Amino acid sequence: MRASAARSRVLSLVFAALLTATAVLSVAATAGAAVRLSGLEQGVLTAVNQARAAHGLAPVHAQRQLVCAARSHSRSMAHLDYFSHDSADGRTFSARLQQHGYVRTGYAGWTVGEDIANGRIGTVYATAEAVVQLWMESATHRRTILTATFKDVGVGVHDEGDTRYFTLDLGRRRR
Repeated sequence: MRASAARSRVLSLVFAALLTATAVLSVAATAGAAVRLSGLEQGVLTAVNQARAAHGLAPVHAQRQLVCAARSHSRSMAHLDYFSHDSADGRTFSARLQQHGYVRTGYAGWTVGEDIANGRIGTVYATAEAVVQLWMESATHRRTILTATFKDVGVGVHDEGDTRYFTLDLGRRRR
């Protein structure tokens, strides 16, 4: 039984590494391409920007590397059945963002934040508006969304079984 559990964990880590590698290659392949969000991802971005506007803050704009990182993290949490800001292999979210190309090197300032959520598909908790509302009702998540310095955003939404996973990555790099 222990060998089977260990083998399962190794396969899970290999799968997570493959997902990450695929996302990194996707970033490189679309270096000049515009960012396209799914309908749900756009709904999250719209709700986040409405919340920011209600507090006198500038909107955030989809940024390719952050979108790739957010999508990859939502997909990883769904496929590997976990829920954490840290990746399945133990990397922090900031290390994950850098691995997806949202790097610190060459910038005088670098600030990032992340909100995650999941909800049962078919319920209000799996809608873009409700997820952002729940984040706004939590002091920690609200602080992330209302950080005035953030300019860039990545949204990733992934469905697995009856659960929808959301990742919101925000950041700003200053030269």
